[in-house]
Amino acid sequence: MWCIPAPANAAFVCQMETVLAVYRRTSDLAYPVVRMDETSEQCAREARDPIPAKPGQSERYDVEYERNGVTHLLAFYAPFENWRHIDIADNHTAEQWAQGVRRLVQEDYPQATRITLVMDNLNTHGGTSL
Repeated sequence: MWCIPAPANAAFVCQMETVLAVYRRTSDLAYPVVRMDETSEQCAREARDPIPAKPGQSERYDVEYERNGVTHLLAFYAPFENWRHIDIADNHTAEQWAQGVRRLVQEDYPQATRITLVMDNLNTHGGTSL
């Protein structure tokens, strides 16, 4: 979701310039930049078996589906290293978020002096350094 600032909102523009400056940095594994986002996705199951492919005709699926719950995705992406990791869970909890950040710091970037974590997700808006 995009936020359109009110006219002449200097504080908003200043914060956006700060975030954009992060992406002008050079790659440095001691000071990695990691983008984090989260979303929930509906899971669907086919209501009918697909019709198998035949020569000259691809496999066909019915548009009808059955709801099969919701899953929560927590995505980490380091644009300068072209690295990514996605955690998948059945629920959306602060503990899941904390475990994802713990894994990022202790397992994915244990050599880092500081990780700049850029976040714009359901529960946190902004960025922080770990």
